[in-house]
Formats: sequence, C-alpha cells, structure tokens
Amino acid sequence: MTTTTLDTTPPAALADRVVIDADDDQARMVAEHLLAAAAGGEETVCVSQATLAAMTGLSARTLRRVLDRLLEAGWITVTVAATPNMPATYDLSRLRELGIMPASQPASPAGVPAGGVRVLSEAEARSPLGHVVPGERVMVEPALLEAGSNIRRNLRVGERFTATIAEMGVLRDLHVYPTLTGLVVLDGHRRLAAALEAGLGLVPALIVEPADDMSRISQQLVENDEHAHTLPTERADAVRQLMLLGMPKRDLRRRGVGPDEIDAAKAVTAAAEPVRELGRRVTGLDLVALGKVADISGQIGSPEEVEEIVQEVQAHPEQVDHIVERARRAVLARDAYQRVVDEQAANGVRAISYEQFLHDDRSRSRILSDLVDGRGEPIDEVSHASCPGHVAVVDVDFTVSREQREKEGPSYRVRWYACMDWAAHGHRNRFAGPSSGATSGPQDEQVRAARARVRRRNEDMDAANRVRRAWIRDELLPRRVLPTDALGYVLAVVRYAHVYVSGMAKDKGLEHLGLSPAGLDRDATGSPREAKRGLLAWALALMEGTIARDSWRQDDPARHRYDRMLATHLAALARWGYTPAPIEQELIDGLDTTANHDDEDGVGEDAGTEEHEKGED
Repeated sequence: MTTTTLDTTPPAALADRVVIDADDDQARMVAEHLLAAAAGGEETVCVSQATLAAMTGLSARTLRRVLDRLLEAGWITVTVAATPNMPATYDLSRLRELGIMPASQPASPAGVPAGGVRVLSEAEARSPLGHVVPGERVMVEPALLEAGSNIRRNLRVGERFTATIAEMGVLRDLHVYPTLTGLVVLDGHRRLAAALEAGLGLVPALIVEPADDMSRISQQLVENDEHAHTLPTERADAVRQLMLLGMPKRDLRRRGVGPDEIDAAKAVTAAAEPVRELGRRVTGLDLVALGKVADISGQIGSPEEVEEIVQEVQAHPEQVDHIVERARRAVLARDAYQRVVDEQAANGVRAISYEQFLHDDRSRSRILSDLVDGRGEPIDEVSHASCPGHVAVVDVDFTVSREQREKEGPSYRVRWYACMDWAAHGHRNRFAGPSSGATSGPQDEQVRAARARVRRRNEDMDAANRVRRAWIRDELLPRRVLPTDALGYVLAVVRYAHVYVSGMAKDKGLEHLGLSPAGLDRDATGSPREAKRGLLAWALALMEGTIARDSWRQDDPARHRYDRMLATHLAALARWGYTPAPIEQELIDGLDTTANHDDEDGVGEDAGTEEHEKGED
C-alpha cells in the first residue's frame, strides 16, 4: 500500500461529519481500492461489496462498517443506490481532493489487486489450464463458469436468497476445477445461480483439483445436506451412483449415509415414477420413509394400488409408517391366500374366499357338512370332489398363534369344502324340517357388513401394534433424554398392572419390545437415568402385553378399566412423539381424562391372558 500524507481537516461544509482517524488503516485501504477499481481515473465507480471484500481481504461485515465510516465522513458519496441487479455507484472525487492514491502492487502479477486476489480475464476463464493452480483463490465473472453436474435437480433459488446475494455478494467461495473448455463448478451451484440472477459482476472462486464422479457426488451429497436440504429422490440417486461406482458401505457411512438409507436408495431409484414424484412433492418425507413406500409399491405391482398408497401418503405423510404396514400386511395376506388357492388348484379343486362364500345366496351354496345326497347320506370332500359345484372355502387360519400372525401376517387354510348351487346338483339341506323346505334364506346383509368391519379393524389394529412396538423399541427407549413425565406414566401402569396384568401378558410384552427379563431383573447399579429407562421399559412391556388385535373393541362394560388404561398408554406415547394410527387415535379420543385409574367402578379383567377373535367364527 502506498503511504500518503493526508490533509484530513474537513471543509466548513463537512465540519459536523465524522472524521476518519489518522490510524484508521482499513478506511484508507478501502478508499485506495475504490480508486483502483475506477477505470482510467474516472470520478465514479460501480463496484459490488463482494468484489471490494475480495480485493481488500476484509469480511463482508467489516467492509460494510468501513464504507459507512467513509460515507459519514464525506470521503465518498453514493450517486446511484444499489439494486437487486446492480451494485451501488460511488463518487470518489473527494478522495482525490484528499490526495489518496489508488492502490497498487507493482510486485504482483498482472491482474492481481492489492488484496491478493486476482480477477481472471475472459480468456483465462475459458481456457484455464496453465493459468490457474489448485488452492488459488480468484475472482471471476459468474457467466464464465460452467455449472457442471449436480445431484440436486432443483436448486431452489428463492427470491430471499437471491436478494441476500445481491445485497451482500457471494460470501463463500465457489469450488471450481479447470478443464480444457473452462472452469466447472464442483460446489456452489445454488450460489452461482443466485449470483447470475442478481447480476453480480464477479464472484470469488477457489481452484480445486479436477474431480472424478465418485468424489464429485460424495462431496455434493455432504454439502447439499449441510445447506439447502436435498430431496429424498436426489439423495437416493446420489447414494446409488456412489454404490455403482464402487464406494464401500463404510465410506458411505463416513459421509453420513445410514445403513437403512442404503437399502432405501436401492428401492427409490428403481421405484415407479408416482413414488419418485411423491418424494419431490411432499415436504419432510425423508429417504428412509420414501424407501418404505417404494419397497411396498414394488411388492404390490398393481399401478392402481400403488397410486392409492401414494395419494394416501401425500394426504397424510405423518401416517406413512402405518400406511406402509397396512399395505405390507395386505400383501402378506394376499400371498398367503394365493398359496392355498394354488395348492387346491394343483389338486383340481376350485378355491374361493370366505368373503365370497358369505356373500353368495344360501339357497345356492352351502358347506358340505350341511348337506346330504339324494339317499340322505352325508357328503364329504372326497365323495364330492367330482361334483361340478365342488369348491374349497379359504379363510384365515386362526389356529396360528397371535405372535406369529403379528410378525408374519395372516395365515390361510381351507376352512370348509362346499357346493355351489347344491340343489341343482341333487343335494339336500340336512337341517331342513318337513315344513321348511330344502332351502334356507340368504345371510342378512347387515351381519355380513358387521363381520367384514370386525375383520378390517382387527387387521388395522394388528398393523398398528407392529408399528407402535417398533417405535418404542427403536426410537423411544434408546433416547438419551427420556420424557419428563415418564415416571408418572410408570406409576399409573404399576397401580393397574399389579392387580390386572398376568404374568403371561408381561412375558408377551417383553417379547414384543425385544426386552430381556434377565436384563430388567438384575440389580439396578447404573445411573438414575438408566434406572428410569428400566422402569419405563418394564411399564411399557406390561401394557403392550395386554394389547391384542381386538383391543379396539370398547363394547364390553367389564373392560371399562382396561379401556381407560389402554387409552392412557396410547396418549402417553403420542405425547412422546409417536404418531398414532387412526384406530389408535379413536381410543385416545375416547379417554375420560377425569377418570381415576384407582377407582373401583367396573370390574377389571386379566387383559392379555387370552385372545378374543370376536366376530371371526
């Protein structure tokens, strides 16, 4: 910097203005660079604060304060105010009157300003090899940079971000690497787009080593996650590309990619377009959640069913786990049913569902045990196999344990063999009285609808049970900080459980949550926090062991105490971050918050000691 002796005595017209101190080196440096930026000794200069910050090496905040001091002292004035697309224009005539000289660095290479950051010419930017080196920081016109590939399809450059760039400039260097045809942006695509939109003349850039695809994608993945959030589809594509390029899973984990995201990325990249579009439209749907939708959509296969799930998730994204679990159980049920149908077909027997059989006219279809042949002899499936009306009626196998159904979904079996249009095939109703005729009327439609509702809600409760228990096991209990009201919940459960919960229900609850009885029964020698965690886990297991697939039913007065305790349990989980399924929310909404769980109104039951399949048989 050239040393200049200044006459800092202000004229009378400026007597009331701030005086620049003699030791204010920053003010003099900025003044000198303003003069250096004025081409050909012009009295005015149009220059952005980002450019001045790069030339002087000052931070954006410090530069603004220095400019304010220069303006208040009257050393410079603004002749044209800054706009979103154009920096301010400064009148420098007073600086020349004060004898300030433009900044110069004779020892620096041509094009390098006093701040040590040179401005690349158009020729250097378009053919940078040999003109720039890795690690060098330069200023360059944004229009001369090539955007390059970016994992983020939509840069989401909003008006607010663009206005900030226009006002303050690009504060963080763009990372660019040289190629034969120009400088390619590796990191900073969003800032570049905003700089172009704001009309900035120059942007700061750091020259980096040329990037291969693996390095580029992995760096952009980390950078985008730290700043504007990457869409789950974009993240999935990036993770999948890194895997195809041979990046080991341990390296992916070091870049913040969880094991569950790796599996989700495979499903999302191969998903149908409606699923991928769901990830673009729904805010807050992360890669893991989208991966669950993609995975179940691949199992469903039917485009109409996939679209139905997509629309449901779009309408209720907070219910995604419940929606996916219900769909998963429906797929398991469909596959289990189809296996039985195929087994019967292999034996030459046509199979129909229990629902189909119930909806058929009883005057035309009956199970074989209700029929006799023309001589009055009983009919069995062997003797009836050659009858044109012979069918197998396939239904859920309720002999399978509840635990197995919750883990693996419904199991099916042949419930009955029946004859369709039995009267036409010469059979008789064995129970028909002499005056009643040989037929009986169809089943009441209301009864059919009620049975179907019970089945549907039982399945919904099964699905909700699985999602809720996974949330307790994987999200609630591992928390470092447990809910502040956890001990109050524990006390309520203990008051209820010591009378009304059996040892069998306790063991089931421990199994549901993946807890070890030995681990809970050992002496509590840990910290108070771990003691609290153990008590909470125990109470949760006690309650979960009482919940069956028909626990949604609240039509039994003897279960009044249990119904209130179940609603209290679900409401506590909801307070702690769990998203209840609709069938669970109904139970919570029915909770009488004024009830005392120690009262004696109503008879308690040993909930969870047996499974009730109401309305199934």
